[in-house]
Amino acid sequence: MPTVYWNGTDTCSTRGVVCNNDIALVALGNQNNSTNNSLQAGNLVGGWYSYGWNNYNFFTPDPSFQSVFSNKLFAAITQLGYPASHDSGLKIQINNAYGGYALSGNLKNTWLGSAMTGGSSGGPWLVNLGIDASGANYGLDAIRNVVVGVTSWGYVDAGIKLQGASSFAQNVQFPNANYGTRGAGNIGALVNAACDGASPWNLQSQGRCR
Repeated sequence: MPTVYWNGTDTCSTRGVVCNNDIALVALGNQNNSTNNSLQAGNLVGGWYSYGWNNYNFFTPDPSFQSVFSNKLFAAITQLGYPASHDSGLKIQINNAYGGYALSGNLKNTWLGSAMTGGSSGGPWLVNLGIDASGANYGLDAIRNVVVGVTSWGYVDAGIKLQGASSFAQNVQFPNANYGTRGAGNIGALVNAACDGASPWNLQSQGRCR
């Protein structure tokens, strides 16, 4: 988790809520603490997601459609999570909706229409979910299964179907275009620290980063 979010100095709409850097990484150990990489979680349960930054796969609508969609950056996003309101939080839920880039001063978020509630926090927001179909042309930004944010906040009032995520992006706290070889902004900095930083992480040396 970024120190700026942990210590309360992040750029936020309200302290700790609707922020630039409400994101975190978790390192999963191998099954039974084995050193056998075939027992890594990604090898056991289906692989990995990629990640993108600076509005990967977000586009401004063609001018001929802006009367309907306006001229804001948006993307077709798939949200996954375990909201307590759905099946008592015991089953993964999926939500597909248009996510809009919300910029306010130095605050960068993505907003998404969603019926998910508490318990969904931390669930991934993906673009291009799924496997390649034979013969398909996916256009620009066509990498599959790319995480561009994680559920950060929503409304206590269940009647308001809106949730938000800190943008994986360069911002005032993480301004660099590259952190090592891991990409830009907040997500690049976190992955770089986890994969290539000093102990206790140093996951690349353990064969746990791609």
